[in-house]
Amino acid sequence: MLQKTTNRNLNFLCYLLSMTLTLSACNPKIGAKNKTTKHQVPVTGIIYFTSSYCNGARPTEDILKKYNTPKILPNTTLHLRETGDSTATYFSITITKEGRFSTNIPPGIYNIYMTGKYDANALPDYDSTCKQWLEQPLLQVTIKEGSATNLNLDLHLFFHCNPCQIPRS
Repeated sequence: MLQKTTNRNLNFLCYLLSMTLTLSACNPKIGAKNKTTKHQVPVTGIIYFTSSYCNGARPTEDILKKYNTPKILPNTTLHLRETGDSTATYFSITITKEGRFSTNIPPGIYNIYMTGKYDANALPDYDSTCKQWLEQPLLQVTIKEGSATNLNLDLHLFFHCNPCQIPRS
């Protein structure tokens, strides 16, 4: 009798173990890397920007040169969102007054977006209440799998004219 009970228990345990292994093999979340556990690459750098001339009157060469000369983007927060996934979690980059940033980002292709946190002295024409401007990617950056232990990026953003304003002529 003891032998039958032990065999039944052993059979039952084997059945449970095989079912657990089968179910875990069918579950894509088990054993697969999800975005929150992906290896993150340390990224540092400086953010520069240029912008369009949007004032209407024909600009002089000096004015065009001023708009086309890269400047450091200080005291600003940017968002990075993985491309192709509008529901993807975004990563924030906080830029210092010197235009520097430092963050950790999983490998992927990201679009960079402005936020409402920016230096109004550096970007006097930027309008953070313009939803179209906030949704407009400024740049795309790729963080490759197997990137260096510390990736140094100097990024150059370009600001078009405010899409919420009527163009001046």
